[in-house]
Amino acid sequence: DFSVSSSGISADENAGRQVSWYTERLLEEAGILKYETKIWTEISMEILKKQDLIIFMEPVHLEYAKKNCGFSGENFEVWNVPDVTCGTEDSPKVIDESEILCRNMTKVTFRDIKERVDDLVGRYKK
Repeated sequence: DFSVSSSGISADENAGRQVSWYTERLLEEAGILKYETKIWTEISMEILKKQDLIIFMEPVHLEYAKKNCGFSGENFEVWNVPDVTCGTEDSPKVIDESEILCRNMTKVTFRDIKERVDDLVGRYKK
């Protein structure tokens, strides 16, 4: 069995804000919107200690965990998936070039994450 949770290095800055429209759109298209949490969770040593495997999306996230949480574990992978930030939090009323670019970037990022998750599940399923 797999149990998955998510935390971030700037969750405190996002407290009270909803997840971006483009994230919710991708989750809905993938049929996993019902698993989305509405609460932002800041990474902490307490959270890190509970995990069998930690996925850091970028090296900066690993460095943050080491510097700010005292993380020194070896149970992690760094996937080198850049964070995508674009547009506004609300779904745009007019689709312009920047929104099309945003949608394309998020689709590529989501596809990359999905492929990595599928690979991860395959490695641990054996």
